[in-house]
Amino acid sequence: MSDASNRERTEPVVHTHVEVDRMKVMINGASSVVARLLNVFVLVFIFKYLLGRISPEEFAIYPIMMSTMVVAPFFFVFFTGGVSRYVVAAYAVDDRQKVTEIVTSITPLLVLTALAFVAGGLTLAAFAGPILAIPDAQLGMARTMLSLLVLSYALQMIALPFGVGFQVRQRFVEWNILGLMRDALRIVILFALLASQGPAVIWVVVATVSADMVHLTVVTIRSRMMAPDLRVSASSFQWTTARTLVSFGLWTTLGRLAQVFYISAGTLVLGRYGTAVDVVNYYFATALFQQINGLLTYARLPLQPSLVAMHTLADRERLRRTALRGATYGLWAALLVALPVAIMSDDIATIVLGPAHTEAATVLSLLMAIFLFSQPAGLLPMLAVATGEVRAFNLAALMSTIASFLAMIVAVLGFGTGAVGVATSLFVVTALAQIVYFWPMQLRVTGMTSGDFARSILRGMIPATGAAVVLAGAAAYGTPDLTTLIAAVAVGGIVYAIILLLFCLDTADRALVQRIRERILPQLRRTQAA
Repeated sequence: MSDASNRERTEPVVHTHVEVDRMKVMINGASSVVARLLNVFVLVFIFKYLLGRISPEEFAIYPIMMSTMVVAPFFFVFFTGGVSRYVVAAYAVDDRQKVTEIVTSITPLLVLTALAFVAGGLTLAAFAGPILAIPDAQLGMARTMLSLLVLSYALQMIALPFGVGFQVRQRFVEWNILGLMRDALRIVILFALLASQGPAVIWVVVATVSADMVHLTVVTIRSRMMAPDLRVSASSFQWTTARTLVSFGLWTTLGRLAQVFYISAGTLVLGRYGTAVDVVNYYFATALFQQINGLLTYARLPLQPSLVAMHTLADRERLRRTALRGATYGLWAALLVALPVAIMSDDIATIVLGPAHTEAATVLSLLMAIFLFSQPAGLLPMLAVATGEVRAFNLAALMSTIASFLAMIVAVLGFGTGAVGVATSLFVVTALAQIVYFWPMQLRVTGMTSGDFARSILRGMIPATGAAVVLAGAAAYGTPDLTTLIAAVAVGGIVYAIILLLFCLDTADRALVQRIRERILPQLRRTQAA
């Protein structure tokens, strides 16, 4: 192995106050995955518990309210889109005064926007019946849920600039521990309400908002302890800085618009033109999709400060290598989860939702197939932020989302295909957009060749081949039993891991695995000795 290869694995980039350390990124990413998994288990519990005790019509209020909240980011992303990026860049060159200037310049705009957002949200809640087609029997509950969500989101946005200390210091493990504590608190509150007040979908929102407010307070205080320069100082306000952030946020807004409507548009279409069963089927599948996609995003999130630092320091070669490995690692991680979900979708839908929701299996399989096309360019949103290519990326993302939305309407109104038609529309448009535009864009912004990119994709798909055979055999067995399902997924996962470790790792990957072992095994021995 060459000296250059050794230096790549062991040395962070120097002359920067944002450390670029591959091992640290991996540890932070792993902690993010653990934090996200808890949300998956809570999600499954909510569906299984409530659908067995309340009507689909009442449960459908929850996805409609959550889908309505997709408009919330557009009130704020003009101002928040560039905060983290520019704060990290300022710390990378140790410009602490610039950090205070950024926070001071954006906070007044956030407060004014939050007031307008709350006024609009409470007005929407008052007229939720005719606007959102909410039945009279659920109208009071819907108004309360929407009001709580609006107030909670407004407070979170005002506090956002003061909470980026975790990104600056790359304290994602601590951040995820706080997130786990929030989720645990949410579960405790939810169980307490369900046990004392009886089953009702409103308790999901009440528990979520309560836990979020506690979490927001703790995170804000802790972030400012790590980065005291995240503060407001009247003398530091600069209109030029505010304009720069808003300009960056303009294109980030388009990306956020595309992101939130990418999935939620289908729920809104089905809520207006489909049945309650269609809404539940689609929302269940998309909720699992979003949890898996969110898990992958959380795992990558610790890399964002490093990507910004690489671009700031003009380390283009490392940026290229990182993007290539990101394509492979993204497929490895995504298919490890998406493959068993897709192949065992019939059993999953039957066990969780019941026999009346068989179409959810088809929807689930279609959404899981999206990962085959999205993950090779999974780092592209972060690369666009790091390299200043947000306009090119987010404009294309918005156009893709609009195309998906139009295809969904045609599928539901023109062909009456319900949730399956909506999912098919989303899959087809996503696959085409990735191949035609987003894959070539990643090659352009990183400087990688098409051959290198193709090899990274192939390497990312190899472990799924053997695992697919095992899982397909289990699915053909056709027993919708939870124990059998868990056993089949476990065996498939073992086969997946064996193929990956024996046939897919290169020299740098094996060195990274060795470093992880060297860090973890001594700690395990000390724990056993104690």
